Amino acid sequence: MTMNKVLIIGISGTGKTGLAKKISDFLKIPVTHYDEFVWDENWNEVDEKIVEQKLEEVIKKDGWIIEGFIHPAAKSKLKNADTVIYLDYSGWQAFLGGLNRWWIYRGKTRPEMAAGCIEDFNWNYLKVMWKRAERQEIEETIKGFENKMIRLKTRSETDNFLAKLLAK
Repeated sequence: MTMNKVLIIGISGTGKTGLAKKISDFLKIPVTHYDEFVWDENWNEVDEKIVEQKLEEVIKKDGWIIEGFIHPAAKSKLKNADTVIYLDYSGWQAFLGGLNRWWIYRGKTRPEMAAGCIEDFNWNYLKVMWKRAERQEIEETIKGFENKMIRLKTRSETDNFLAKLLAK
């Protein structure tokens, strides 16, 4: 499987950003964080047309990794990807990942976020992870793209996948 145009998706808290960085370091392909296009300063949502324009610029390139939540409007990203890595973790794993992220970045802005997007404790957001509320939308969006998908269901599966990739 060729990995030049990689889309890493999954519910919040699954470690998409960390996996993207590791794959990027190995393949020498730049990472685009969907969140950096969606959120402006202080968690203001960017207009959807602007987000789509920025993503279209990325997918025109020869090599890319895009990581983040995916919604039905993003089908073009699936069509252009040669590999889709779906971190399909349990709600518990996502919840723990989200809690860990909050602990590491509490009171700060994560490196992939716009200025002023301070990581605060948000119980409702953690509940979204726990309940896997985003999963249904992802499942509907990815229908028809199973032939280019790598579905990883646990962090240990992801670690094994990464170890095999890095051993090449």
